[in-house]
Amino acid sequence: MRYRNGWGRARAGRSDGRSRRFPAPPFVALYEAGEAGPIKSGLEVEIMSSEVVHVEVTGKDGKALQRFYSEVFGWKLDTNNPGEYGMLRQDSQKITGGVGAAPQGSPGGVTFYVHTADPKATLATIEKLGGRVLMPLTEVAPETTIALFADPEGHVVGLM
Repeated sequence: MRYRNGWGRARAGRSDGRSRRFPAPPFVALYEAGEAGPIKSGLEVEIMSSEVVHVEVTGKDGKALQRFYSEVFGWKLDTNNPGEYGMLRQDSQKITGGVGAAPQGSPGGVTFYVHTADPKATLATIEKLGGRVLMPLTEVAPETTIALFADPEGHVVGLM
């Protein structure tokens, strides 16, 4: 049984047998007793974490930033795309990266993107916890949907 983002109920091994509410970002897998190894009784709760999957650096002069990061870290950036966004893909790493021009009117910055199993539910949880959705889920390339949010202190983070 698996619950995705939001609130779920489980008998997480409580001795009194009552259910307990728990937050479940990005999702929680619930296993019947004995399935996931020795547990007391009832269900075992396993929190499965989301992964950082993309890091982005943008600024007023995307080409200069691409040169800078390419030379500093030896990155080979693929700019063969309509926006000449420099994509970093390395076989040895799970995380991709991008360096390019900031959207017009933005000073740019550094953003990391987290993959979640249910981005819509994650955005709802973010708002419940005091964050703000800055950009709703938006398809930026075939099979690539992102969203941006600000945490309660204003730090911008992306979802994929």
